[in-house]
Amino acid sequence: PVLCGDTTKQWYQRRVRGKDRSPEQKATFTQDLISRELGIPALRLTCHDVTEHKKSLMKEQAMDVNSMVRQVVEVLPNIPESEIRADLMRTRDTSQTIYNLVKSAPKETR
Repeated sequence: PVLCGDTTKQWYQRRVRGKDRSPEQKATFTQDLISRELGIPALRLTCHDVTEHKKSLMKEQAMDVNSMVRQVVEVLPNIPESEIRADLMRTRDTSQTIYNLVKSAPKETR
């Protein structure tokens, strides 16, 4: 069935409403139905999978920030890394961070 209209809604409700289906089974059925209609594979991701993916993204972001900190330190060696890191977390841009730090730094540290 095509996913639209009242007829499809009634068809879907009759198949999902089964008393012997747990909420997880209903969700899996719905996921399979939608993925078939869209022509894409249904993924079976668990909460653990999502958590591990988030951890890997955080590690990548931390490595990116560390790399950017090193770049800024090369240009502004007198500025503490903690200050550089704090600005980079706001801007996510080495050029903007350098500009901000130069603009805000006392003249004797430039």
